[in-house]
Amino acid sequence: MRKVYKIAFLTLPAIFIGFEIGIRLLFNFMPIRYANAIYNKYHTGPDGIYYYNKELGINLMKPNFKTRLFWNGYFWEHATDSLGFRNPHDTPQADIVILGDSLVYGQGVNEEQTLCHFLRENTKLEIVNLGISGLSPYEEYIIFREFGIALHPKIVIIVFYENDINDLLKSLDKEEMEYIINTPLPVDITFSSKERANLKRGFRKTRLFLMLRNIKNNLLFLKLSHFLYLDIIRYITYKKRSIVFGNHQLQETRENMQWLAWECFKKLYLKLNYLCKRNNCELIVALVTTREDLIEKLNQFFLKEGISFIDPREALGEIFYGKDESKYQDFILKHDGHLSELGNKKAAQIIEDYLKERNLL
Repeated sequence: MRKVYKIAFLTLPAIFIGFEIGIRLLFNFMPIRYANAIYNKYHTGPDGIYYYNKELGINLMKPNFKTRLFWNGYFWEHATDSLGFRNPHDTPQADIVILGDSLVYGQGVNEEQTLCHFLRENTKLEIVNLGISGLSPYEEYIIFREFGIALHPKIVIIVFYENDINDLLKSLDKEEMEYIINTPLPVDITFSSKERANLKRGFRKTRLFLMLRNIKNNLLFLKLSHFLYLDIIRYITYKKRSIVFGNHQLQETRENMQWLAWECFKKLYLKLNYLCKRNNCELIVALVTTREDLIEKLNQFFLKEGISFIDPREALGEIFYGKDESKYQDFILKHDGHLSELGNKKAAQIIEDYLKERNLL
């Protein structure tokens, strides 16, 4: 029996090391979703780019933090300023601040290839990038309130992408969205209580837990195993819900939550617009979507509420609505969907032209 234990003791580490070396050698041949999982740094761990802000109840990017990121086949350099945003230097006062998710952050490209960089180069103005990957309109509102207002901008540009509304379902629960909908415009929204912070963390992170997480994050074999485990759990959970509630009821629940997210989205944009007016700056929404139904819905809302916006059918027509598909592909990162260097340069030109047309530059 001792011999068996001895063989197992010597063999198992060799197997794990073999798997680890194999994963690293075969990385380029791995399916994208698995490569994303093992090289993912969109988390709050030691090598992750985020930290959880207890006071605000949201994830923010670590200040003065540098690393190399990977997603969907692209590597890029990540570096933040003293506030934790992707800017080449600290700026005490800004002419324009830009809010948004990964499109504004510049996923897949280096800082000198981002929308904010090109707009900064074209206009010679102080432009601050307040974009963070994965943000919903709720976090964008919080970030402008906590960081944007202090920069005293004249113009606030928020880049809207078609997943922004559904992202609210990840950031907020049903009760929180209902609270926002029913809150008057002048009243600030905050979900920064200790109870929510504890809920977000899930449980108290002991030293042992942190040590084990560090080991997992440094060994690609364990990161991949953890991802596959979560994948199986998600599949089983979905199947159980389908059996218990039925697909029809699940669809009805999804539709109800999407309606709630739409109403919450509208209220958040009204609150953001209210904050801008109160601080003597103008809110401009740059729409990035090809969904005609959504564009019409948004246009009606913005026109009714007096919010300025850039219509993608006019501004981004050459990118998203042109007949030349090869031209469209040049503006988008292949297998990813985010804007390429050329796409960011074009988007910056569109925003600059809009501002010039309105004599805002």
